[in-house]
Amino acid sequence: MSAGFLAAGAATYFSPAWDRWFQSAPSAVATKTAPAAPQPLAGSALLTEQLLARYAAALPSLSTQAREQRVRDYVQAKEHKAQAVSLQPAGTWRATGRADAQSAEDAALENCQAFHGQPCVLVAVNETVVPPPGGGIWTGRDMPRVRYAGNFDPNQIPGAAHLRQRADIAGYASAAGPKAVAYHPASRVFVVTQADSQRTAEEKVLDMCNSDPARNPAEGLCFLYAVGNQVVLPQRLRKPQS
Repeated sequence: MSAGFLAAGAATYFSPAWDRWFQSAPSAVATKTAPAAPQPLAGSALLTEQLLARYAAALPSLSTQAREQRVRDYVQAKEHKAQAVSLQPAGTWRATGRADAQSAEDAALENCQAFHGQPCVLVAVNETVVPPPGGGIWTGRDMPRVRYAGNFDPNQIPGAAHLRQRADIAGYASAAGPKAVAYHPASRVFVVTQADSQRTAEEKVLDMCNSDPARNPAEGLCFLYAVGNQVVLPQRLRKPQS
């Protein structure tokens, strides 16, 4: 929390490095940027084999090396964890270090959908790989929290079960304005209250989120989540609304 934000009001944030994104690239590009000699895949041989098969079926544009890296990252990640896949645009998203398996599953699917803009497919939860769909037709699972547009409610923030009791989030609805909330699919939520104006609140909260040193630039910019007490996430705003 910087002095500049304190002068204008109250600003708080939290930035866990729990979720990770990967956008698929054409095979030639992925091959060029992948390690020349990939290390052997770690972890359970069965888990590795099943995940590689799911990636090959759901994301055929991914190179072999890219698939192996995604599997390696997942196998080595901390539980509770889950892996989701975006079919169009092609990419993946995983959630790790969650309180329980259900929280991990929800976070992977919700944050994947928020990032990619379309419902995603669950492929694994902890050490269990989800069976392939019947008939080979992959269908994304729509997550309602990503489409929620009502009054601010901590329980509606996607992928944020571990943050809902945080003081600034739990008390945001009753906090003095002007105020705004910013959100990034990597389970980051930022809050500004008591700003000089609504425009200032939105500018500052987006700047805080986008300048977070823990944010990977490849993961894209943050979204404006709430303007005052109104949730605006479905509008996918990356700039102030006011």
